[in-house]
Amino acid sequence: MMATPLRVHAAPRPSLQRDDVEQLFTAIATHVTPEFTSLGRLATPGEVAETAIASAWDAARVVSFDIFDTLIVRKVAAPRDVFLHLATPAPFSGWGLDAVPLAQLRREAEHDARARGVRERGSGEVTLPEIHEVLAERLGRSVNDV
Repeated sequence: MMATPLRVHAAPRPSLQRDDVEQLFTAIATHVTPEFTSLGRLATPGEVAETAIASAWDAARVVSFDIFDTLIVRKVAAPRDVFLHLATPAPFSGWGLDAVPLAQLRREAEHDARARGVRERGSGEVTLPEIHEVLAERLGRSVNDV
């Protein structure tokens, strides 16, 4: 006895036409990155960032950049050595502090500020004002002096 093949009759699927694909792309591109629909492709993250910066630039009151220090030449052997230069400029120059002890205080202030951040917020990420607050406490000065 021979098995009869199973025949399935399916309705033909409509094929996507070029116009359909272009309309779909245009709708997605307009929704995701309206500035780049004329490029015929989705924008790269860099292009999106550049457009966002350009459109916000005129209204910005403060512009801040996070730059990796390895992209900039520094005149110290290790990043922490920059604190050895704190004793020279104001406000520290008139306080009679030597470079090495002041650099140590600054490093300890950052360490303590990070520990405080972990205790209070669950994060060791700190801001310069938070570090300066601890440094001011250690120096017995107002945070405005630091």
